[in-house]
Amino acid sequence: IKLPTHIECNSAYQLDEDYFIHSIGTLAQTTETGTALFEDIKRKTHNKQGLIRTVVREFNNTSPNGIILPYGKMWKSYKTKRINNVVWKIIRGLVFIETQEFLDINTPRSITITEKEKKPPVYFSYIVNEKSKGSYQKTFDYKYKQFPEVKNAQIWGLLLWDYFIVTVILHNPKCKCEKCKKYIKGH
Repeated sequence: IKLPTHIECNSAYQLDEDYFIHSIGTLAQTTETGTALFEDIKRKTHNKQGLIRTVVREFNNTSPNGIILPYGKMWKSYKTKRINNVVWKIIRGLVFIETQEFLDINTPRSITITEKEKKPPVYFSYIVNEKSKGSYQKTFDYKYKQFPEVKNAQIWGLLLWDYFIVTVILHNPKCKCEKCKKYIKGH
Protein backbone atom coordinates (compact mmCIF):
# COMPACT_ATOMS: atom_id res chain seq x y z
CA ILE A 1 0.00 0.00 0.00
CA LYS A 2 1.40 3.37 -0.95
CA LEU A 3 -0.07 6.75 -0.19
CA PRO A 4 0.99 10.13 -1.51
CA THR A 5 2.98 11.77 1.28
CA HIS A 6 5.19 14.74 1.84
CA ILE A 7 8.78 13.56 1.43
CA GLU A 8 9.85 15.36 4.61
CA CYS A 9 7.01 13.88 6.68
CA ASN A 10 7.59 10.38 5.37
CA SER A 11 11.38 10.45 5.70
CA ALA A 12 11.13 11.73 9.29
CA TYR A 13 10.23 8.15 10.26
CA GLN A 14 13.01 6.42 8.31
CA LEU A 15 15.32 5.72 11.27
CA ASP A 16 12.40 4.37 13.31
CA GLU A 17 11.30 2.20 10.37
CA ASP A 18 14.80 0.76 9.99
CA TYR A 19 14.90 0.06 13.71
CA PHE A 20 11.41 -1.52 13.60
CA ILE A 21 12.38 -3.95 10.85
CA HIS A 22 15.70 -4.89 12.44
CA SER A 23 14.49 -5.04 16.04
CA ILE A 24 11.22 -6.96 15.79
CA GLY A 25 11.19 -8.12 12.18
CA THR A 26 14.10 -10.45 12.82
CA LEU A 27 12.06 -12.27 15.48
CA ALA A 28 9.61 -13.50 12.82
CA GLN A 29 12.13 -15.95 11.33
CA THR A 30 9.88 -18.92 12.09
CA THR A 31 7.51 -17.88 9.30
CA GLU A 32 8.05 -17.94 5.55
CA THR A 33 7.77 -14.16 5.21
CA GLY A 34 9.85 -13.60 8.35
CA THR A 35 12.62 -15.77 6.91
CA ALA A 36 12.54 -13.79 3.66
CA LEU A 37 12.71 -10.54 5.64
CA PHE A 38 15.68 -11.81 7.65
CA GLU A 39 17.51 -12.81 4.46
CA ASP A 40 16.87 -9.33 3.08
CA ILE A 41 18.19 -7.75 6.29
CA LYS A 42 21.35 -9.90 6.11
CA ARG A 43 22.01 -8.76 2.53
CA LYS A 44 21.82 -5.11 3.61
CA THR A 45 23.78 -5.22 6.88
CA HIS A 46 26.93 -3.67 5.43
CA ASN A 47 25.58 -0.12 5.79
CA LYS A 48 23.68 -0.61 9.07
CA GLN A 49 26.40 -1.75 11.48
CA GLY A 50 25.44 0.72 14.24
CA LEU A 51 21.82 -0.40 14.07
CA ILE A 52 22.84 -4.07 14.13
CA ARG A 53 24.93 -3.46 17.28
CA THR A 54 21.97 -1.68 18.92
CA VAL A 55 19.65 -4.61 18.20
CA VAL A 56 22.17 -7.25 19.32
CA ARG A 57 22.52 -5.44 22.67
CA GLU A 58 18.75 -5.82 23.15
CA PHE A 59 19.14 -9.59 23.61
CA ASN A 60 19.91 -10.82 27.11
CA ASN A 61 19.98 -14.13 28.96
CA THR A 62 18.34 -12.55 32.02
CA SER A 63 14.84 -11.16 32.38
CA PRO A 64 14.24 -7.50 33.33
CA ASN A 65 13.73 -8.77 36.91
CA GLY A 66 17.20 -10.35 36.91
CA ILE A 67 16.05 -13.96 36.54
CA ILE A 68 18.58 -16.03 34.62
CA LEU A 69 16.79 -17.72 31.75
CA PRO A 70 17.20 -21.41 30.85
CA TYR A 71 19.86 -22.38 28.33
CA GLY A 72 18.79 -21.43 24.81
CA LYS A 73 16.25 -18.82 25.96
CA MET A 74 16.79 -15.09 25.50
CA TRP A 75 14.97 -11.95 26.57
CA LYS A 76 14.52 -9.36 23.81
CA SER A 77 13.88 -5.77 24.77
CA TYR A 78 13.11 -2.98 22.34
CA LYS A 79 12.61 0.76 22.24
CA THR A 80 8.85 0.99 22.63
CA LYS A 81 8.53 4.59 21.47
CA ARG A 82 10.30 3.89 18.18
CA ILE A 83 8.27 0.73 17.52
CA ASN A 84 5.02 2.52 18.37
CA ASN A 85 5.96 5.46 16.09
CA VAL A 86 6.03 3.08 13.13
CA VAL A 87 2.82 1.30 14.12
CA TRP A 88 1.12 4.68 14.52
CA LYS A 89 2.33 5.81 11.09
CA ILE A 90 0.88 2.63 9.56
CA ILE A 91 -2.45 3.06 11.38
CA ARG A 92 -2.74 6.71 10.36
CA GLY A 93 -2.24 5.70 6.73
CA LEU A 94 -4.80 2.90 6.98
CA VAL A 95 -7.35 5.21 8.59
CA PHE A 96 -6.93 7.55 5.63
CA ILE A 97 -7.27 4.69 3.12
CA GLU A 98 -10.42 3.35 4.79
CA THR A 99 -12.16 6.59 5.78
CA GLN A 100 -10.45 9.41 3.82
CA GLU A 101 -9.96 11.11 7.20
CA PHE A 102 -6.70 12.42 8.56
CA LEU A 103 -5.86 11.08 11.99
CA ASP A 104 -4.21 13.65 14.24
CA ILE A 105 -0.83 12.46 15.45
CA ASN A 106 -1.96 13.14 19.04
CA THR A 107 -5.14 11.05 18.86
CA PRO A 108 -5.51 8.99 22.06
CA ARG A 109 -4.56 5.37 21.45
CA SER A 110 -3.34 2.12 22.92
CA ILE A 111 -0.91 -0.14 21.04
CA THR A 112 -0.22 -3.78 21.91
CA ILE A 113 2.15 -6.11 20.05
CA THR A 114 1.76 -9.86 20.57
CA GLU A 115 3.66 -12.76 19.08
CA LYS A 116 1.26 -14.96 17.11
CA GLU A 117 1.55 -18.00 19.37
CA LYS A 118 0.64 -15.90 22.42
CA LYS A 119 -2.82 -14.65 23.29
CA PRO A 120 -3.59 -11.13 22.03
CA PRO A 121 -5.53 -8.70 24.23
CA VAL A 122 -9.15 -9.65 24.88
CA TYR A 123 -10.44 -6.75 22.77
CA PHE A 124 -8.80 -8.30 19.68
CA SER A 125 -11.64 -10.85 19.80
CA TYR A 126 -14.04 -8.04 18.78
CA ILE A 127 -12.42 -7.81 15.34
CA VAL A 128 -11.14 -11.33 14.73
CA ASN A 129 -14.11 -12.14 12.45
CA GLU A 130 -13.90 -8.93 10.43
CA LYS A 131 -12.85 -9.15 6.78
CA SER A 132 -9.10 -9.23 6.15
CA LYS A 133 -7.99 -6.34 3.98
CA GLY A 134 -4.33 -7.05 3.25
CA SER A 135 -3.32 -7.86 -0.33
CA TYR A 136 -0.36 -10.02 0.79
CA GLN A 137 -1.78 -11.42 4.01
CA LYS A 138 1.27 -13.45 5.05
CA THR A 139 3.37 -10.29 4.95
CA PHE A 140 0.86 -7.66 6.02
CA ASP A 141 -2.80 -7.97 6.83
CA TYR A 142 -5.22 -5.71 8.65
CA LYS A 143 -8.81 -5.42 9.77
CA TYR A 144 -10.75 -2.95 11.83
CA LYS A 145 -14.12 -2.16 13.28
CA GLN A 146 -15.71 0.99 14.59
CA PHE A 147 -17.75 0.98 17.79
CA PRO A 148 -19.83 4.19 17.93
CA GLU A 149 -21.69 2.88 20.96
CA VAL A 150 -18.42 2.66 22.94
CA LYS A 151 -17.18 6.25 22.99
CA ASN A 152 -16.48 6.25 19.24
CA ALA A 153 -13.74 3.65 19.58
CA GLN A 154 -12.03 1.93 16.69
CA ILE A 155 -10.10 -1.31 17.05
CA TRP A 156 -7.46 -2.12 14.45
CA GLY A 157 -5.62 -5.39 14.08
CA LEU A 158 -2.46 -5.84 12.04
CA LEU A 159 -0.68 -9.08 11.20
CA LEU A 160 2.98 -8.51 10.37
CA TRP A 161 5.10 -11.19 8.69
CA ASP A 162 2.49 -13.78 9.71
CA TYR A 163 3.99 -13.54 13.21
CA PHE A 164 3.09 -10.38 15.12
CA ILE A 165 -0.46 -9.37 15.99
CA VAL A 166 -0.63 -5.62 16.57
CA THR A 167 -3.80 -4.37 18.22
CA VAL A 168 -4.58 -0.66 18.32
CA ILE A 169 -7.52 1.00 20.02
CA LEU A 170 -8.16 4.61 19.12
CA HIS A 171 -10.82 7.23 19.31
CA ASN A 172 -12.72 8.03 16.11
CA PRO A 173 -10.90 10.84 14.28
CA LYS A 174 -14.18 12.75 13.90
CA CYS A 175 -14.99 12.60 17.60
CA LYS A 176 -15.83 15.99 19.05
CA CYS A 177 -16.19 14.96 22.69
CA GLU A 178 -14.65 17.32 25.25
CA LYS A 179 -12.03 14.81 26.33
CA CYS A 180 -10.72 14.45 22.77
CA LYS A 181 -10.78 18.20 22.12
CA LYS A 182 -8.78 18.84 25.30
CA TYR A 183 -6.35 16.01 24.64
CA ILE A 184 -5.59 17.03 21.07
CA LYS A 185 -5.42 20.73 21.95
CA GLY A 186 -3.00 19.99 24.82
CA HIS A 187 -0.60 18.07 22.61
